[in-house]
Amino acid sequence: MKKFLAVVLSVVLVLGVLSMVSCTKKGTTSPTEPTPVPTVAFAFASSVSGWVIPNPLYTPEQALTSMVYNAADGHTANGCLSVTANYNETTDGVNGTGSGGGDYSSTLIDEKGSISYTLPANITMTASTITAWIKVPAAIASKTAGTYKAQLFVANDGNDVAHPWGYANSQTPLLLSSGPSGTGGWVEITANTSSFTSGASLDNVNQIGVQIYIDPTIYTAPDAVAAATIEFDDISYSY
Repeated sequence: MKKFLAVVLSVVLVLGVLSMVSCTKKGTTSPTEPTPVPTVAFAFASSVSGWVIPNPLYTPEQALTSMVYNAADGHTANGCLSVTANYNETTDGVNGTGSGGGDYSSTLIDEKGSISYTLPANITMTASTITAWIKVPAAIASKTAGTYKAQLFVANDGNDVAHPWGYANSQTPLLLSSGPSGTGGWVEITANTSSFTSGASLDNVNQIGVQIYIDPTIYTAPDAVAAATIEFDDISYSY
């Protein structure tokens, strides 16, 4: 009889504990896990596949002459995209037609240089963060403060009816030149597309890129550079 009572008491105790645990769980609210933001990153560990120096609307504007993979340098680890740049804000002195079909007059030569990547499929980037690391050479860092600047951009392809071939740029450029004392090195540029200009539809992005350009309001002839090496690494975008 004692054994029977002991068994009954044990069962009652177990049921009581289970009931308490059940009540505790019902009254507890589990924290909601944030939805992860898809991010694509280019660390250039073994190649620069997919990245190009795009043809500009007006051919003479492209200041970058070549692009290669550099396995001996990088931002966080060896491996980066390296370009050769020739910047000088002269003009061609003639009227003509740009590669995009538009007319131009005395187009500035070698004042802009861009690298870009065409996405596998068009995506929405209405509030996306784009980041890139740029290794600024001393040849550019030591020029007149503010002469050389960098900005991020997105673009549409010709299939976007509302904004065919449209570009949208980050509004706050990264200053790459700081005067004679500038030594250069790795610097980060980052921006959210919600602050970009409205030149492209952010609902139908086909391309991302980085542009380094001359500010014509600051530039003087001594600020020109020839055969300067600029490196890019750890480029990423969210969507």
